[in-house]
Amino acid sequence: MVGSRGYYRAGSFPAELDRIGRVAQHFDKPVILRDAGCQSRTGSPDKSNR
Repeated sequence: MVGSRGYYRAGSFPAELDRIGRVAQHFDKPVILRDAGCQSRTGSPDKSNR
């Protein structure tokens, strides 16, 4: 199983899903999204939590 959790830049979630999907396909494993979102701080929609 490929697990993912993260806080992503606003508008980047579709690209993140594509990236996670490619990893899951490579390993032939299902995906579990534990949590995802955007931090509620000033300027956080423009910055990822990486």
